[in-house]
Amino acid sequence: MDYVKYDRQQLIDNVYLAITNLRGRYLNDPNVDFVDVRLQLVDGTYYIHFGDSQHDTDYRGSWGYGKVNTHPEEDFTLDIFKEIAETIVDEALADYQSEH
Repeated sequence: MDYVKYDRQQLIDNVYLAITNLRGRYLNDPNVDFVDVRLQLVDGTYYIHFGDSQHDTDYRGSWGYGKVNTHPEEDFTLDIFKEIAETIVDEALADYQSEH
């Protein structure tokens, strides 16, 4: 497979958007403390997965992982969401680069 150059900033922006949407979706759910977020880089594209990883069926490619706190008492700032997104993306890119 040919080496594909992923756009780091575009990935961060999209993971960040997914994280902010997820937190809003689960913010008032008393049964959810954290939501797992995973970035999968495969075949020149990417997928953002969330929830329990046991439901993932495609394990190809490179992965980055993070957790988003959904407690309303936790005052998460947008900067924290950006840091989480950057960590997830950088982990997936490092995994990708180590394989190519």
